[in-house]
Amino acid sequence: MMSFEEVAALLKADTERQRRVFERDRMQWFYTVVSQGSDKIKIPTDLVRFDWEKEEEKKPRKLTKKEFEAKAKEAEKYLKHG
Repeated sequence: MMSFEEVAALLKADTERQRRVFERDRMQWFYTVVSQGSDKIKIPTDLVRFDWEKEEEKKPRKLTKKEFEAKAKEAEKYLKHG
């Protein structure tokens, strides 16, 4: 029997392994395409961009003063109660 934490760790490790496989395959295709003389593809992400790379590119949104104050109040409540 496995604990929830062990299952979560296995799923995370499998996801990372799958990402490495996808990135390795993309590199192989990149070198294949570049060797054929493609001028449009300069870097591997020009060939294909994965969802996790798109998420990394998103810039954090700045909070308005009102939103910041509301979050600060939430944090104070949390810190006081536990």
